[in-house]
Amino acid sequence: MTATDDLSMAGSRREEEVQEQIARLDAYRNQLNAMLRQHELLRMSLGDHTRARQVLEEMERFDSRQEILLPVGGEVFVRAEPTDKDRVLLGLGRGVTVEMERPRALEIVNERILRLERSERELGEQIHRLEEQVAMISQRLELAAQQEASPNPPAGRDSHVGAP
Repeated sequence: MTATDDLSMAGSRREEEVQEQIARLDAYRNQLNAMLRQHELLRMSLGDHTRARQVLEEMERFDSRQEILLPVGGEVFVRAEPTDKDRVLLGLGRGVTVEMERPRALEIVNERILRLERSERELGEQIHRLEEQVAMISQRLELAAQQEASPNPPAGRDSHVGAP
């Protein structure tokens, strides 16, 4: 085998490694985008639950004929008067709604808020770790591109593009 063959094989291996890194980077970016969308949904749900908790807490102070604005979606509200401030309807999921005492509903909403906050925090940590991986791979690819463009790599630098 000649020196030219060795260089050709080394170049081929390096190209394969770069392609693998590009594929990994694309996969990480796709995963990161999905996680960011999920994080946004968690934040929206957390906001909804926080508003629900606030209303449930304020209901105790409602006058029996106090009018409230009831959101029906799309920033549209209707005026309403709660007929029973001590009992509320709470959705449990899968289309199941139950009527219960307001304090119990408030407990459930608070539990949900805690779970959502924990999930948001954990997802935020995962996003941060993935962002670090994306940055690291991007730096490696940048270095590989610079070394490929330069005929002589800088002395003392490893030109190998390795996996994380």
